Amino acid sequence: MSAERDPRSRHGSQGAAPGRLAVLEADGFADRIQGGSTRLRFDPYFHSISPLSNWRSGRRVLDTHLLNFVPQGEGWVECEGRTHPFRAGAFIWFSPGAAHEVVFNPAMRHYMKFALWSGASQYRLRDDFVIVENAWELAYFSEQILRELNQELPLRDLRCRAMLTMLFTSMQRKRRQAARGARLLNRAQQRRLRRFVSRNVHRGLSAADLAGAVELSLDYFSRVFKQTYGLSPREWLLRERMRLAVGRMATTDHTLQQIAFQLGYHYPYLFSRQFKQVFGMSPRAYRRQHAELAR
Repeated sequence: MSAERDPRSRHGSQGAAPGRLAVLEADGFADRIQGGSTRLRFDPYFHSISPLSNWRSGRRVLDTHLLNFVPQGEGWVECEGRTHPFRAGAFIWFSPGAAHEVVFNPAMRHYMKFALWSGASQYRLRDDFVIVENAWELAYFSEQILRELNQELPLRDLRCRAMLTMLFTSMQRKRRQAARGARLLNRAQQRRLRRFVSRNVHRGLSAADLAGAVELSLDYFSRVFKQTYGLSPREWLLRERMRLAVGRMATTDHTLQQIAFQLGYHYPYLFSRQFKQVFGMSPRAYRRQHAELAR
């Protein structure tokens, strides 16, 4: 039942063919994550939060599940002859054995690999890959799993299994809501919101300001906003601020204090604390990593 660390070498799973695969529907897969008879194994070399600058994976087939959450940037996925673009807020899940390629155009991602075994068989989803847009609520679970994997604390394995279950079931709930045609903000309204925030980020924006930007009543806006993004307007505003922050850190030589003031922060320490809350690293560490990748 433990979440084991995979002893393989760092590059051992890039092109290896998976072993025997047992295909499961979504509900059955969720049951196996929780089940005491299965082994859950995370790859110790592939769980991180990292910035990427025009990075391309190349065509590959992995022998594990690969999860990506994209808090900033954009790109596209090609898998089994299908091409899908994605934007910030996307959650991407690849099953073992799925031939795929991913391109990130300056982006940041949380990623992890894991295998779920019973006997000699590894469980996989029927879908080769799943993309869920506006999946911001899934970021919490991926961040918590990454934190647990990078620490040696009591009950870590049980916590990883529980949070992976929450992540997977939240992903499936969001897919089913979309399939049922839940009332959502349309793409034009979403673009208008992002433009409005970008132009007014220095102000202390509220949910009422966002509702006014798309000409909806606050009550109705709050309901459809949560259905669209899975976040409250306040939580989404924080993530938009951080998205704008990493853009300015990557494209300007402004100091972190200057960027904080541009984003409406009167106290730089609050900016640093909230940046780490969203991305799992300090603004200074993010900027240093981005500079190293750009060389």
